[in-house]
Amino acid sequence: MTNNANDPLEQAAELLRTSHLGEARALLAAYLQAHPASDEGWYMLSHAVTDATHQRDCLERALHLNPGNRAARERLALLRGEAAPSRPTPPPTSPPADSISTFGSRPTASSVYRPPAEQPPTPSQTIYGAWPTPRPAHEPEPEPEPEPVAESPAAHLRGQLIAPTNYLLTEPEPVTPPRRARDWPMIFLVMFGLLVLAGVGVTTAVLVLRPTPTPVAVVVIENTPVSFPTLPPTWTATLNIPTHTPTPIPTRTPRPSATFEPPNPTQAVQMDKIAEQVADLRGLALQGAPERFLIPRDRVADTLEGLVLDPDRRASLEKELRVLSILGLVKPTYDLVKYALNSSSDSLGGFYIPWTKQMFVIGQTFGGLERFVYSHEFDHALTDQHFDIDAMGVYPNCRLTSQRCAAIRALVEGDATLLMYQWLNQYATPQDYKDFANYRPPEYNLPEEFPPPYVSQELDFPYTYGADFVQYLYNRGRWAEVNKAYERLPESTEQILHPEKYIAHEAPITVTDPSLAEALPAEWVMLEDDDLGEWMTFLILGYGADYEAMLPDDTAWTAANGWGGDHHQVYYQSDLDQTVLAAHWVWDTPRDNTQFADALRDYMDARLRGSKVPRTDGDCWEANNQAGCVFVANGETLWLYAPNQTLINDLLAFFPAFQ
Repeated sequence: MTNNANDPLEQAAELLRTSHLGEARALLAAYLQAHPASDEGWYMLSHAVTDATHQRDCLERALHLNPGNRAARERLALLRGEAAPSRPTPPPTSPPADSISTFGSRPTASSVYRPPAEQPPTPSQTIYGAWPTPRPAHEPEPEPEPEPVAESPAAHLRGQLIAPTNYLLTEPEPVTPPRRARDWPMIFLVMFGLLVLAGVGVTTAVLVLRPTPTPVAVVVIENTPVSFPTLPPTWTATLNIPTHTPTPIPTRTPRPSATFEPPNPTQAVQMDKIAEQVADLRGLALQGAPERFLIPRDRVADTLEGLVLDPDRRASLEKELRVLSILGLVKPTYDLVKYALNSSSDSLGGFYIPWTKQMFVIGQTFGGLERFVYSHEFDHALTDQHFDIDAMGVYPNCRLTSQRCAAIRALVEGDATLLMYQWLNQYATPQDYKDFANYRPPEYNLPEEFPPPYVSQELDFPYTYGADFVQYLYNRGRWAEVNKAYERLPESTEQILHPEKYIAHEAPITVTDPSLAEALPAEWVMLEDDDLGEWMTFLILGYGADYEAMLPDDTAWTAANGWGGDHHQVYYQSDLDQTVLAAHWVWDTPRDNTQFADALRDYMDARLRGSKVPRTDGDCWEANNQAGCVFVANGETLWLYAPNQTLINDLLAFFPAFQ
């Protein structure tokens, strides 16, 4: 590279050294439009973006252009090596090594890489090297880890999933949900490697110790204690279930899916066998087989669109986009169609449609991966037969409050995820593990180039946190305890994040507010009247579309913890293309309210770039035809967002407690 001060790459390097990431991104984006084959440009851009997916994409492009770019290769390896970060806790602690939710998780925007401002290089390092996290001078050198003991993949995974019955005698430890990612390739490689090591060890022992061996198949399954994300309840008053309901969604009739050939006789026999194995593990009787298909990946989009999307659903996505935009979770130009389709399928490679009773496994053969996925999808079919998932008000469109639908989805997906790994422990063959080792699945069934951080977190929620929730119930009373949850469905995402609150029947607090229609002219129409829940509250603070406004995981999670209940309304005026929001939270304790209000102020200050306006009754900001205010009163928080302060005042008049 030239040393010319006018060289865009030199200018970008200087901006990165001084932590001006936004300016560096803009400069590098313009440079790469003109020089798309510059591997150095793509490598430097990986330092300018903060989302882990974007970083890896930039590095992969750099290596595609120049496989000899050593710095890009090392940085990409570093990112992949940190693909399973610790759970954010105040103070931070590492996640339990044997928690199911840490097994195969996806990296998040804030957990893999922090900008140079937070990880400054030493004087001898430049932008062309990795940004290491400096070790404090007083920190001792880590002791070398002991050599791992080879064990079978089944025994290894058994320890990940199943705890002894004396778990009932132990108290849950206070930990918080992790930021995690599902790194399936690494999982499969580790399992395959353990299988090979176990095989070599057994073979060596037989040859050395027993000259005339007698082949014996031995399976050793150990029960290992498992830790789970639990926090003791801090609010014990009598609670009520929220009575407000979201805007009703018209009943839809999905158009029939495309015609697919049924599995061939050999595949059908294997599917029937897995169905029997799943029913045996799950303890539920078979009640017939659903329609089942192997579907090539290039037909997934059309099939899902035919089953999930119709004009009514597309219209609801337009409303949802405006709501998510004013909440700061996506940009107004984001296309929600792929998100809607991905949320209706399991990213590992399949989907079950409760309202048509059809199963789809993505693939053209029925190898190890397809068998693994089939166990997950058949668990959906089996639980649907016994608990009528289709009648829960969740599928295909939510007819309950948003967070209650999210909680029920977490139960359903967590059930299938736990069962899937139990099937893997007991029934997967050596050939299945070999198939896993050679497979690298996409992040989503319908990949997106640059999905917002919110999307990846929201799509992961029912699998990662749902698996933790179901595992918690399973350790209390095995599958019989999980079955009880279908008789008393979870009511909030708080109960999923803190399963002990579900056990304690800690329901959301009902929050009632006057309708904003009384404060607005007639041409304003309601887009949403609903609740957010603890999970969405956390995402607003920590995983918004504005990277500069994203709060650290620990801060966002601490702020959302202690959630008691909430209510929000969103209205839209089409002629002016304006949207207003009023969100009202109540908290378990005054301290919880203070922590959240402080975090929300920090978020607003970053979102509207410090453009604070003087006001005595609250904290307000206004810039670029956007105004937002945070008001606090009596242990409650009110967040108003509108195009200007005049509308803010009109809305505030209907919340006298905050004036």
